Amino acid sequence: MGNDGFGIYLLNLLEKKLKRDDIKFIETHQLTPEIALELIEAKKTIFLDASFGESSYALASSVFENQNLTSMHNLSPKTLCKMCETLYDKEIDYLIFSVMFNEFDISLELSQKTKNIAQEMANFIEKNLDIL
Repeated sequence: MGNDGFGIYLLNLLEKKLKRDDIKFIETHQLTPEIALELIEAKKTIFLDASFGESSYALASSVFENQNLTSMHNLSPKTLCKMCETLYDKEIDYLIFSVMFNEFDISLELSQKTKNIAQEMANFIEKNLDIL
């Protein structure tokens, strides 16, 4: 069992909970430059992800900006938002919901512990969406 599918699993939970016309869900395994066109249309963007690290729980998604915008192999949310600002003169209002796992196997089949964490996060986002 792995944790790599955490973000997509959480997104699917939110799609079921948040049936609103003003929310668009984008499912992707990797951030790409083309997503910038979607972001410039959004009022707020929420990134969902899982990462691997030594800490048992912390903000885990790579938030460090890649200063070289020509390197598109691994975009962080911050780099993608910086692209929107640079290319389209649009500052993106965004949040990152991320879980850092100390074991990280690549698989869409999640452990029960990981599913429970995703459910807790989905409940939090649903309850607080309008104030986030």
